[in-house]
Amino acid sequence: MMAYEEKLSQACKIGIAEAAVALKMGAAAIDYSIQACEADADKFCLDVAPGEGRLISCIKKNEAKVSKDCITTLKETGLWEAAPK
Repeated sequence: MMAYEEKLSQACKIGIAEAAVALKMGAAAIDYSIQACEADADKFCLDVAPGEGRLISCIKKNEAKVSKDCITTLKETGLWEAAPK
């Protein structure tokens, strides 16, 4: 895309920039959640393969035993609602 940057519309350039920001924010939310939930995931979900929301689903199933910090972080980042049911 960089080779054709001069030919892109302003709206397209803005869309690409917004997508890049959203991607960075999503990665930051995941990193923040990992830090808050790593101990809980290791304790309650060690046998769960990461990916496709499986770890968050496991944490939700163990909500009564998981730390409040982990749950709060997942809810703040929107990952709590993003997990499959």
